[in-house]
Amino acid sequence: MSDLNICIIQSHIFWHQSNKNKDHFNELFLKIKKDKNPDLVVLPEMFNTGFTTDINEALPYHEIENWLIEQSNKNNFAIIGSSLVLNENHERVNRCVLANKDNIQFYDKVHLFVLSSEFQDLKPGKIRPIFILNDWKIMPTICFDLRFPEWHSNQNEYDLLINVASWPKVRSDHWITLLKARAIENQAYVVGCNRVGVDGNNIDYQGDSMVYNYEGKILAELPKDESGIIYVTINKNDMLKYKKKFNLQKSKSHYSIKYEEDPK
Repeated sequence: MSDLNICIIQSHIFWHQSNKNKDHFNELFLKIKKDKNPDLVVLPEMFNTGFTTDINEALPYHEIENWLIEQSNKNNFAIIGSSLVLNENHERVNRCVLANKDNIQFYDKVHLFVLSSEFQDLKPGKIRPIFILNDWKIMPTICFDLRFPEWHSNQNEYDLLINVASWPKVRSDHWITLLKARAIENQAYVVGCNRVGVDGNNIDYQGDSMVYNYEGKILAELPKDESGIIYVTINKNDMLKYKKKFNLQKSKSHYSIKYEEDPK
């Protein structure tokens, strides 16, 4: 299977109202299933609460996992997005989850946002996983991760980079530029899914959700400041042909990333 059919949801998020957000996305899932029935649906960062570190909003991980599994099974597509959860050690983490029927893969955000309480209140992740969906290798990242090119360095490890975000309007030009840069330098498809609206901290988000191909060309984008849904089909064979013709790997320095919990 060389094609992957993706749906991106650019949405407002009800502040600290997890059940209301679940109901909202449940309705959208039914519409998406009826309209297109894609392989993968992408949700923004902290889709069930808005961007927060409030301990009262940190659900046990299994609650989010069970809901995603339920919706993936019910609608017959995989779902990816992040939420504030308590990990297995009861620590707050920003966890990106890919649910494909009963199969769960997850990534805990490594680069915590220094201009917010996330940096002090949440536990950073320690692993750099590659998710598998059908025959696609997907690198999951969350919002602020996007600023660190070394973290995304692609040594033929992934085909698709997905960044789920709550990226503020004030730095929207950074968002657009970095998404394009990650696509070009890694010769991979890049999906950026960002929210819209104003959150409980009076931070404004304009969306700019979009998909770039391996050359940095825009394949799909959603209007600014509007909730919406967009569909795109990406083709792995096209990407592989391009990479064979313009093989950056021949010149690339190969190295590994060593994670240090408390860098000196």
